[in-house]
Amino acid sequence: MRPAQASVQHSVDKQQNDKRRQRADMLVEAGLVSEAVCVYEQVAESDNDNAEVQQVLADAYWLAERTEEAIGTYRETTRRHPRHTAAHFGLSELLLHSGQPRAAITALEKAVQCQSNRAYYLYRLSQLYLLVNKFPEAESLLQRAVGLEPDDGFYHFKLGDLYFGREQWAAASEEYEAAVACSPVDDFYHLRLAATYVRQGRDEQALAMFQRTVLICPDNCAYQYLLADHLEQMARCEEAAYHYQQAGELGPYDRDYVERVKHRCGTGGD
Repeated sequence: MRPAQASVQHSVDKQQNDKRRQRADMLVEAGLVSEAVCVYEQVAESDNDNAEVQQVLADAYWLAERTEEAIGTYRETTRRHPRHTAAHFGLSELLLHSGQPRAAITALEKAVQCQSNRAYYLYRLSQLYLLVNKFPEAESLLQRAVGLEPDDGFYHFKLGDLYFGREQWAAASEEYEAAVACSPVDDFYHLRLAATYVRQGRDEQALAMFQRTVLICPDNCAYQYLLADHLEQMARCEEAAYHYQQAGELGPYDRDYVERVKHRCGTGGD
C-alpha cells in the first residue's frame, strides 16, 4: 500500500473506532455493559497499540465484573506503556478492590512516579499506606497534596484525619481549621473541628463550631442534639433545653442515628 493510501486508510479506521467508542459509551450509560464490552473489544483489536483504548477496555471489564480480564488488560497496558498513569491507577484501584492492598500500593506508586504533581494520586497512595501502618509516608504524601492544592479543603481535611486518628489534636485542629476556611459551608468539616476542640478543652471554640453546623443544616435533628449536649456539658442548661426541643420538633428522637453521627464526626469522645 502506498503511503498516501495508508494515510487515508488510517484516517478511515480512526473514524470507525471513534464511532464504535461513542456507541460503547452510550451502551454503558444505558446499563448494557456486556454489549459495551464487545464493542470496546472490537476497538481494542483494531487499535491494539493505543494505551487509552486498552485502558478503557480494562475499565469496561471491571464494570462487567470480569476481574481477571480487567487486571490482565491493565497489566498489559502498563507493560507496553509504562508511563500511562491512568492504567497504573486503574490497576491499583482494582487490586485494592480485590483484596490485594500491597500489590495495589506497588501499582499506585508507579502512577505517582509518572505524575507526582497530581494531588489526588498522592491522597489515594496515602490511604493505602495507612492500611499497612506506614504513617510517616502517608503524612508526607498528604502534606505534598496540601501543598499542591492549598485551596482545596478536602486535602487539609484528610491530613487532619490522619492527625485525629493519632490523637495529635493540635495538628488535627490546624488542618481542620484550614478545611473550614476553604469550605465554609461543609457541615462535616465543622463537626470534626468541634471534636478536636472538645478534646483540647477548648469548649467555647467547639461551641462556635456546633452553632455554625446548625446554621448550615438547621433541619438536622442530630446536629441540634449535639449542640444541646455540648451546651449541657458547659452547664448552659437553658440554652441546651431549647436545642433539645428543636431536635424533638424536627423529628422523633432517634438515639441510634445520633450515635452514628457522633461516631462519624468523632464528637462522642474516646
